[in-house]
Amino acid sequence: MRSDSEAVKSEVTSSPPELLQRGIDWVTAVCGNDWDHQAFYDVAFEAAAGYQEDGNDWDAWRFSGYEGFRCGPIAYGRREDGAIVRASSVAAGPAFERLHQIPGVRPSRVDLQTTIDYKHDPVGWARELAQKSLEARQAGLKHKGWQIHVRDGFGTGDALEIGSRASEAYGRVYDKHREAVARQREQNKGVGVGAYPLGSWRYEVEYKGSQARQVWDYLASAPDVEVASSGLVCSWYGARGVDVPVKADNVPVLRSVHITSDVARQLAWLGGSVSPTVLKLLKAGYRQQVLDVLGL
Repeated sequence: MRSDSEAVKSEVTSSPPELLQRGIDWVTAVCGNDWDHQAFYDVAFEAAAGYQEDGNDWDAWRFSGYEGFRCGPIAYGRREDGAIVRASSVAAGPAFERLHQIPGVRPSRVDLQTTIDYKHDPVGWARELAQKSLEARQAGLKHKGWQIHVRDGFGTGDALEIGSRASEAYGRVYDKHREAVARQREQNKGVGVGAYPLGSWRYEVEYKGSQARQVWDYLASAPDVEVASSGLVCSWYGARGVDVPVKADNVPVLRSVHITSDVARQLAWLGGSVSPTVLKLLKAGYRQQVLDVLGL
């Protein structure tokens, strides 16, 4: 006969996981000087004004040569060749909804997340998922040779990292409850409550470069951005032996673009920097002038 404690434990651990959140968690986008980026600026300014009303400080912000402002989870900066907007957490999804409609805006980073409440505290979960990913890698599934690393959070929550931060796609699975408690404790000088219930784990994928652009275009045409985001996250982890307990619809296969030669680099530069200006001039009726300048 089972004890009362064993019965309670069985009931808790048998509860099905619950989807807590899914969607875009980070967006970094740039806009060159050849485009009218008043609308680009407005996205950041209007969002920042709202976060200031909520009690966030409006601060000067500098990043990679850009100078501007930051308020809460939104930041904006300008430099000689254009402007940048960076939005994280709750600001990322609304920023994307406006930014992807502005001509000339290009993404450099897009993070997607799916957060699951397992209804209990899955001790050793990061290592268990790491073992599954290792078995998939050894079985010769797609994406051979991906890196697998488990970080001990020492009270702030363990994490599994898949891939390299320097690559175009990098995954991180971590204890969202303990991470949130630790962050609040730091911000509130020792007091940590936690906005996520015990047993909450987040599956994140950070896309950069060509994969960020593919994700951007796919989400821009998706009827439901949150569902599409979760589908991409599930697909990415599933290909690496980690199952996210969320139903995923059909999603596109993302391709990495490796630039290895000088010619390839020059073509990439033409496509990213020159092509937008040429197209703008052609639409304005300066076809012959463009051809003359290019010597064609």
